[in-house]
Amino acid sequence: DIFERTLPAQHLSLAYAYQNVGGVYCKTGEYLKALSYFQRAEDIQKHSLPATDPDIQTTLQWIESIKEKI
Repeated sequence: DIFERTLPAQHLSLAYAYQNVGGVYCKTGEYLKALSYFQRAEDIQKHSLPATDPDIQTTLQWIESIKEKI
């Protein structure tokens, strides 16, 4: 919440915060919530990072892993 209120919508720090929240939801078995947060992170990363950045690939791997569990 604090990040969302203080940072621009496409700020990279938001992407990392969303990944962390998504990871927590994933570990608690709340896969739909986790997927939503990882997709938000992906959107920001694709706007803020070069297409070849490994962070994007990591996020995409999380998304695929979660989709397999849903």
